[in-house]
Amino acid sequence: KESKRLAKIMVEIGKNAGKKTIAVITNMNVPLGNNVGNSLEVIEAVNVLKGKGPNDLTQICIILASHMLNLSGKGSLSECELLVKESISSGKALETLIKMVKAQGGDESVIIDTEKFKKAKYKKVVKSLNSGYIYNVDAEGYGTASLILGGGRNTIEDSLDYSAGIILQKKVGDYVLQGEEIASIYSDNEKSLDTAEKKLLESTVVKNKKPRKQKLVLGIIK
Repeated sequence: KESKRLAKIMVEIGKNAGKKTIAVITNMNVPLGNNVGNSLEVIEAVNVLKGKGPNDLTQICIILASHMLNLSGKGSLSECELLVKESISSGKALETLIKMVKAQGGDESVIIDTEKFKKAKYKKVVKSLNSGYIYNVDAEGYGTASLILGGGRNTIEDSLDYSAGIILQKKVGDYVLQGEEIASIYSDNEKSLDTAEKKLLESTVVKNKKPRKQKLVLGIIK
C-alpha cells in the first residue's frame, strides 16, 4: 500500500512537470540478480547487456526499458519489448554503454572485458547450516553484510572497497543441502569476512517447505 501511494505521488510530480510518467512497482523482498556490491553489480549489469545476465535482473531491465521506449513514442509496449531484446542480442545496448563510459572519461576497456575490474584480496565461501529450501531472505540483512565487507559507508569519512560484496549461488526457492555453498563473499579486509558471513546466514531462512514463487512486478501506476 505504501509503495502504491508513493508511486502515485511520483507519477503526479512527473505529470505536473509536463512529462509522461509511469511507475513500475517491483519486488524488493529478495536481492535482484546474484551480485551485491559496487563492481560486482556493474559486472552483472554488463552481463545483462551481453545477454548473459541472471533471469530476474534481465526481465526487470527489459520491462523498464520497454516502458521507457513506449513513453517516448517508439511503438506499442510489445513492439518496444522486441526493440529492447534486439538491442541486447545485436550488441547495440553494450556498444551504447561503452560509448557512455568513454564520453564521461571512464575506462571503457573494463566494460569490454570485466575481468579487468579489481579483484578483492580475500574470499570466503558461505555454506548452508541446514538442508531445505531457501524460504525467504532479509534483503536489508544482505545489504548490511555487504556494508560490513566494505561495500558501503557507515560514515561520510569511510572509504569504499569497490571490489567488496557478495555473489549468491542460491536464491529463494532453491533447495540446498547442509554444508552446500550458498554464496561467496569478497573483501580487502580479511577480518570482516566472519562477521559478514554470520550476518548473511542470519538473514537466510531455510525450511523444509518450498516457498510460493514471488512476482517480480507487483504493479504499474500510470
